[in-house]
Amino acid sequence: MEESRRRPRILVVDEIESIIRLLQLELDFQGFDVEGAPIGPGIFTYIEETRPDLILLEVILPGIDGFQFLEDLRQRTDVPVVFLTTSKNEADRAQAFEMGAVGYLNKPFEPDELGRSIAEFLGTLPSTPTIIRAGNIEIDLSREIVLKSGTPLALTSNEWIVVLALARSPQPIGTDDLIDTVWGSRAVGARRFLGRLIDKLRTLLEDDPSNPRLITGNLDDGFELTAGH
Repeated sequence: MEESRRRPRILVVDEIESIIRLLQLELDFQGFDVEGAPIGPGIFTYIEETRPDLILLEVILPGIDGFQFLEDLRQRTDVPVVFLTTSKNEADRAQAFEMGAVGYLNKPFEPDELGRSIAEFLGTLPSTPTIIRAGNIEIDLSREIVLKSGTPLALTSNEWIVVLALARSPQPIGTDDLIDTVWGSRAVGARRFLGRLIDKLRTLLEDDPSNPRLITGNLDDGFELTAGH
């Protein structure tokens, strides 16, 4: 019984950290556990040990292309593979299916459609909330937009990632963890950049940015999306 309730595990084989973080944030809401694969000599052993339910594979990889990767993988395991790639070459698509891939999807992707495609490939359909409400703010996952009192807001990709991360967390997120979520590393000046990003979001989302009620907290204590929790 416990096994039947387990969230499907998705492994992303892609060298772009921002893509992995975005997939983790987007697909978490749709009932999947997503992690990035440690690209390198031990990746096939890692896959055998962790036994993901499905692999999202980029065609363009450092040192090896996705097709050679899939060929080597098939000597070890039959885990379903979906290409999620920037390559729009029709010959690549045909080759992917000839080699046994179960899907071939292009970037950029619509998160809601990607989640449903993965569920279809796996023969499952996790519960998929499409709108998260916090006060007069609506976070629409299917359209990947944020609305304030019904009006869409123009957010950058980093602003969207912060809103999404705060919305999915039932507790405050530490500053360092939020920096890792947005940029993947804690570079010099990252705290300052995050502070500016939070200030910008408060200007866009709050009725009174000087007295925030939606995004509360600070760089010392972390941040939280409070309304609606």
